[in-house]
Amino acid sequence: MGPDGFDLESLYLIWFDDNGAQLPCIVPFDDLDEQLEAKVVATLMMIAEAPVADIGGCSIAIALTRPGSSALTEIGPGT
Repeated sequence: MGPDGFDLESLYLIWFDDNGAQLPCIVPFDDLDEQLEAKVVATLMMIAEAPVADIGGCSIAIALTRPGSSALTEIGPGT
């Protein structure tokens, strides 16, 4: 992350063990369309579920990053 936030819009899959410790695997996806096709979502879910089946007792976080400032702003109606 640079001083102005992230450079790309990306989706990250991050796994945690049953104690909440992050596992050493982060899978980034870059250059995704704004509206994901059902086939792409199904593939992402298949990838997300695979370690759970192998390890058992783990959980996953899905993070979406985007370019822009890290400053907090107020969101008003119609924004």
